[in-house]
Amino acid sequence: MTDTERLRKDIIDFLEEESFMIPDSLVLMIDAEYADERQLLEIADELRFKMKRIKYISSLICIVLIVIYGIHLALVYNTLPQMVADHYDFAGNPDSYGNRIGLVMEPLISIMIVVIMDLVSNFPDLWNYPVKVTEENREFLYKVTLLMVSILKIIVTALLLYMGLCSMYSFLPPTVIYVFVILLLTVCFGSIFIMWRGSK
Repeated sequence: MTDTERLRKDIIDFLEEESFMIPDSLVLMIDAEYADERQLLEIADELRFKMKRIKYISSLICIVLIVIYGIHLALVYNTLPQMVADHYDFAGNPDSYGNRIGLVMEPLISIMIVVIMDLVSNFPDLWNYPVKVTEENREFLYKVTLLMVSILKIIVTALLLYMGLCSMYSFLPPTVIYVFVILLLTVCFGSIFIMWRGSK
């Protein structure tokens, strides 16, 4: 095995360890006689970037939201009452109160969700899909699921932080919560429908 052949194999093995499907077009490029070591490395870097770009962008959006919430909480914390709302009735009125220190839980939980969902997105082979995974639809299913997880990550983070803001001011508009729920259901069932249609 030549050095270039060994490099081709190492690149494919590395990308498979990253749990991403390698498109057939890229495999052909890697196997092409004209592809030297530098070209192979550039191909590998480009593929990894494209596959992970969605995850990185969604994580960055979540981090920005968390930072904005943290800055706002730090600025108003001393002006907040000792006890703030931590539960609401169906009309959006507070019916339970807790210590204001609990307001730091929203960003902490949001960070945990971002980390967990980013880790989960690295193992698409372990996910449950609504259709049978084949060699023909695997790449498509991986991309749709990665996009779904990335969008859900943003929505859930925004929802948690929004509820934290509402607790600061003791009012939770129920209409906004309904919008978040509709968004979550739309993304989940919409993704399932896209997978089903795309795999037919």
